[in-house]
Amino acid sequence: MSSEIRGAYAANGATEVPPRLEQARAQAFRRFGIDLLEHRFDTDSPLIPFRLSSTETFQCLNLFRDNDDLRSFATGEQIRQALHAVAGESRWRLWQDRMILQDKHVGGRTSWHQDGAYAPYEFDRHICSLWVNLNDSDDEPLLFVVPGSHRWGRQDAVLRGFGERSSGVDLPTTIGGHRVQAQARTVPFGGFHAHHGAVWHAPNLFDCSAERVAYGMYFIAVEDVSEEWDDDKNPLVIC
Repeated sequence: MSSEIRGAYAANGATEVPPRLEQARAQAFRRFGIDLLEHRFDTDSPLIPFRLSSTETFQCLNLFRDNDDLRSFATGEQIRQALHAVAGESRWRLWQDRMILQDKHVGGRTSWHQDGAYAPYEFDRHICSLWVNLNDSDDEPLLFVVPGSHRWGRQDAVLRGFGERSSGVDLPTTIGGHRVQAQARTVPFGGFHAHHGAVWHAPNLFDCSAERVAYGMYFIAVEDVSEEWDDDKNPLVIC
C-alpha cells in the first residue's frame, strides 16, 4: 500500500492517505472548529479572514502551539505513518497548521495556488501538506488539484492570472506546453489528503447546509539535522 501511495504522490503531487482518523477524534476536532467559528466576533477570537476566498471564510493558524491535543495529533504516530507513506523522508518539521472554517450556506469562489509560494522557505524545499476532512458531507470534493503540476516550478504569475473561480475545474487546457487537467478530490469524513507544496490546488468552497471545517498541517522535509529550529514552535517529526 505504501508503494502505491508514494507512487501516486510522486506522479501526481497529491494523493489520499489511509486510514481515516478515528471518528470520535474527528468529531471532537470538528466541534472545536465550530466553536471557534461561533465565537468569531469575540474580541479575543484567533480567527482571521482566509484571503484566498471571495466570501466569509476564516482560518486559524498555529493551533498546535497552544492546543495539546492537536499538537499530539500533528506529531503523532498516524501522521508519522502518513508522511512516510507519501514521501519516504524520515525527518520533518511541522512549520504551521491551520483550520479553514465556513458558516452554513456560504459557498464562494476560490483561488488556485501553490503552498510553497507562501512558505517562509526556499521554494525548492520539499513541503508536504496533510489535510483532514472534517465536513459532515462526503459528497462534495474537499479540493481540486492539477496532477503533475508540482514538476512545473513556481508559477505565481500564472496562478494569479486565473483569478477567483466559481469552480475548481474551469481552467485553460494547456499552459506553457503543459496539459492542465484539474481533478476533484473527494475525501471521506476523517480522511487524509496529502499534496506537495508545489502542486496547483484550490479548496472547494461549496454551499453546504452545515458548517465546513478542514484541518491542515504543513511539514517541511529536513535533511540537515544540524539546521537550527525552535523545537517548541516547529517540532521534529521522525518517521
